[in-house]
Amino acid sequence: MKSRFKKIKKKIRKKISAKALSYIAIAISISSVYFQFFHINHEIKYASLYPILNEEKRTLTFPILLKNSGNQVETILDFQLSLEAKNNNESFYKRISELNEKEFFSILEPGDSKRIDLIGNYNTYLFGTIIAGKNDFDYKPISEFENLHILLKTTYLTKEGVVATEERIVGKLTFNANETIKRIDCPPTELKSLDLGKDDFEITQYSLIPDNKEYNNLSIDFRDSLSIKKNLGKLLFLEKTLKSDSIENKETLLILKKILKPYR
Repeated sequence: MKSRFKKIKKKIRKKISAKALSYIAIAISISSVYFQFFHINHEIKYASLYPILNEEKRTLTFPILLKNSGNQVETILDFQLSLEAKNNNESFYKRISELNEKEFFSILEPGDSKRIDLIGNYNTYLFGTIIAGKNDFDYKPISEFENLHILLKTTYLTKEGVVATEERIVGKLTFNANETIKRIDCPPTELKSLDLGKDDFEITQYSLIPDNKEYNNLSIDFRDSLSIKKNLGKLLFLEKTLKSDSIENKETLLILKKILKPYR
């Protein structure tokens, strides 16, 4: 009687385990079909890798790694590399990377990865900033050279098809007094997700600079301290420009140095 009872018990266990396995298999199949055909997942991860310094060309290259970790096609529109400029307790960012829409524009299929080398020319940054007006212009040289933030801007399409921009600090830069790079500090390499859930339209600020602009009737009286102070920016701009060929412009630079010494 006991042996018969044990046989029946075994049969029930086998039936139950077989049914349970069938249910589990069906559940796995249903979930697989759901995640493959019905579940929509938008996800792009990106990271800035170790920067490459070229002192001869005065460029800084940031390799950017992109990975589509979702199951939808994603679009990257543009990258910008900017360097912080500090002047008279003010802080703003100057773009140092070149425009290269063909390379930056990327359509990533699910599972795709891509590396983009973002090149920044810090020689352009060190030249200073020209502020153009309607009938006049001014010039502001770079005055602070330590712990300047390096900013990465990524422009992309969200899952709603909206153009969005995300900013990320990818390092700090410090220059020596002779305008060579003293050190670059970067955070650990980390894959971060772009915010693809933005559903509001963004208006990105930009500036258009004409190729050529002429200013007439600009005169400076070197005997008049008020005239020098008023046009100090222009004189600093002239000095910076002449320094690009300091041997050829040696005599002019010496004259400018004497004139500008009391006003620096």
